[in-house]
Amino acid sequence: MWISIVWRLLLLMLIPALGAFVSLQNNDWTWFARYGSILVAQSVAIFGLAYCNDGKNVLSDMVEQMTPPEQLSAELQKGLFEGKLSRLRQSLIWYVVAAGGAVIGTLIWGFGDLVSILFD
Repeated sequence: MWISIVWRLLLLMLIPALGAFVSLQNNDWTWFARYGSILVAQSVAIFGLAYCNDGKNVLSDMVEQMTPPEQLSAELQKGLFEGKLSRLRQSLIWYVVAAGGAVIGTLIWGFGDLVSILFD
């Protein structure tokens, strides 16, 4: 799980850096703004992955609810609760990463071409 999050974070940081590099090479900052749109698209994809993962969790929770709690051992009940906390923590991390990337990407997309003012 953490490896996947780290790779997604690296990708989210690499996209604006690559956009800045291309813009500096071409002396055209509209490229930076275009890479902002790619960042937004990547963030939406991350959000979608997190949402789909939550859907799987809802299905597994429904299956767990079919078994009466009194038939589950205390150890199994504790494990199920800890598993739910772990899944909730993972989902929250994905949503925060997606929201942060979408906000930053939107700002770059909207105002990225104005960076050229700094280099003129």
